[in-house]
Amino acid sequence: MSLLLEGAGLALLVLSNRNGNLMASAIPDGISVGLVESDDQCRQFMTAVISGTPGLHIAFICATGRDALWNFAQHPPALFLVSLFLKDMPGTELIQRTRALWPAVAPILLVPDTCPRLLLEALEAGACAYLPKPCGADELIRAIGTVHQGGAVVSTAVAKAIVDHFRARGSVMQRLTERERGVLVCLSHGRSQQAIAAQLGIDKATVHTHVRNILAKLGAHSSAEAVAFYLNPTLPYDSKDLAIPAAAPLLLLPQNRSPRPTPPALPRFPRS
Repeated sequence: MSLLLEGAGLALLVLSNRNGNLMASAIPDGISVGLVESDDQCRQFMTAVISGTPGLHIAFICATGRDALWNFAQHPPALFLVSLFLKDMPGTELIQRTRALWPAVAPILLVPDTCPRLLLEALEAGACAYLPKPCGADELIRAIGTVHQGGAVVSTAVAKAIVDHFRARGSVMQRLTERERGVLVCLSHGRSQQAIAAQLGIDKATVHTHVRNILAKLGAHSSAEAVAFYLNPTLPYDSKDLAIPAAAPLLLLPQNRSPRPTPPALPRFPRS
């Protein structure tokens, strides 16, 4: 249940939690909110919540990042809600663009709470609040009020997913022995196995054995994957997600020229 009381340029949102206890959240009057959501149902829900909350008004509503950037150029809102998945770009990319051009606008990112890797990547985007998708009306309004007052919000579901991710990742790294961790650090510095052997005072065959054990314990398929897992804490700890796709070959061509067509194969005639 929620009840809104207005007066003296301030809206007071009175919320009841699951236990029936009342909680109050102050919302300064006149907060303009942008809404960027590709999912029709979620967009309609958030539009109804924001429109029905005194002290808030919608600056714009759009489904793509491109339309959002156009609206920002016209009238930047005080803050905006954006989904992680948009039709034309990730929500994190939109946040990075808007923070470069309109640093005063506070972003609130809506992320699914089922994939820790996505949550961790979203943290790097620079949003002021991270809410699960879908989220309740009370949680949404509280986040808007908190962010507008200079605070930050990480929902319980998002925080739990992040903690679970690092706990599982830490247990994987603890499988390595001290020597194996030393070899992995050397690999992360770009050293060859021969250089690692010289630095650690062991023979190359021993280094090869350590590398093989590291790959097996981390579920990696190459030294590059193991190093990427070590250097990037946002990578998943599930071995089936660690595979790094091979880069597609590039064809460099002079400007305004097209590749030559492949000549047809010559027919082969049987020998007489």
